[in-house]
Amino acid sequence: MSILIIGVVVLVAWKIGSFVARFLGGLLIILTIAGLIWGGPHFGEMNAPLALAVGLGLWLVGHWLFAFKHKGWRSSLALRVFSLPTLRLLAPVPTNHIPAQPVWVD
Repeated sequence: MSILIIGVVVLVAWKIGSFVARFLGGLLIILTIAGLIWGGPHFGEMNAPLALAVGLGLWLVGHWLFAFKHKGWRSSLALRVFSLPTLRLLAPVPTNHIPAQPVWVD
């Protein structure tokens, strides 16, 4: 039974995981910055760096998964971020070129 649950979780993560991770990461980044600017109750100043790091990590994982699945980058921003020296080592597809036609499959 647990193998079935693990299989379903992996299948769902494979199908919609890149979108969910990119969306939640971006939303967390935006909400954290807005909370710092307008003093929102959700993120105090002490938790803001952690929330930003988690949001950025989710966003990066979502773009990594998309690039791994589709052999192309979802956005030019993701391509440029994964072209940075340290992150280039983690990129699942080459980052030395910008594709002539962006991949808009999601």
